[in-house]
Amino acid sequence: LTFVEQLMLPFMMLVPLTWCRRFAGLAELFFQFLIVATGNYAWINFIGALPCISMLDDAVLSVIFPKSFFESAKSASTAALLEGVGFMRKLAVKALRWLHGAVCVWLVLFMAYKSKDPIRELFSAAPWINNYDPWFFMNSQGVFGFINQHRVALVLEYTHGSPREPSTEWLPLDFKCLPGSVKRLPCLLSPYHSRLDWETWIHVTASMEHLFTHKAPPQEYFNHFPSFLHNLVMRMLHGDDDAADLMGVPREQLYLGGSPPNAIKARFYSYTFTSPEEWWATGAWWKREALDDT
Repeated sequence: LTFVEQLMLPFMMLVPLTWCRRFAGLAELFFQFLIVATGNYAWINFIGALPCISMLDDAVLSVIFPKSFFESAKSASTAALLEGVGFMRKLAVKALRWLHGAVCVWLVLFMAYKSKDPIRELFSAAPWINNYDPWFFMNSQGVFGFINQHRVALVLEYTHGSPREPSTEWLPLDFKCLPGSVKRLPCLLSPYHSRLDWETWIHVTASMEHLFTHKAPPQEYFNHFPSFLHNLVMRMLHGDDDAADLMGVPREQLYLGGSPPNAIKARFYSYTFTSPEEWWATGAWWKREALDDT
């Protein structure tokens, strides 16, 4: 399906036949929303689907949208001709249209100028997703060109008891969507991601697989512990409400009785999905293997 979508449909969009254009547009919309339903690429597929609507003419859109939409569009088209409008108002509208066109041209030129760094990144030896100025006018975007073979995950646990007591109960401090508690149903978060989950995935799952494949000692995982997560843990230990709200555990549960936990610890696991038989028998969606010292 991917080869059809990427190698065939783009050429079909250029064929000057109505049925071919319609088919390509509808098929591309189907593929994009199929990825939305099965993947997790935030808004990328919604942006990819938007231009496909331009390949659908009124005959197709009239099946999707109610008749009132077309009546409104017709009225707007008639009003845009400025028939029966006074000279001054017509002049003002034309001036605004000229200004709008000039701004659009300036914006295109500005974007072309700011694109020089992403293009240079694209042709570099190791292109990556970056931003190039503090205002984020232009950055490099794209889905990943690789798929991890192993899911290395960071798990946080907290306690309101004494962390030095062997009998202390440690409770899972789950992220909003990343794997944590093995019986928690995997979630679908679209079109926007949780920034914390995304950054954690980038710095742990996408970046630490080589430690797993090379059977690195446990300390190596902690040597790569992201600094922003260290800051997050410290803020939660000091009772920061904003930090707690980034997690998947309710704030009232984390700050039991208004008091922050006495300790938060980090663990590293390798996660895999359970088989249908294992899920039916245990209710667990995941099975995991500890990668660190307990």
